[in-house]
Amino acid sequence: FRNQSNRIEAHGILKEQKKKKEIVCREAVVVDETAECAIFPNSRNK
Repeated sequence: FRNQSNRIEAHGILKEQKKKKEIVCREAVVVDETAECAIFPNSRNK
């Protein structure tokens, strides 16, 4: 069952990264709406 708990943990990390990415997204300067927001972070986020 160790494998299963690892998968759940990894999923939790993935969800956390997605959440952070959405925050970066909101604070980003989005030049191209089809592109990933995190590619265009403000200088303040660097």
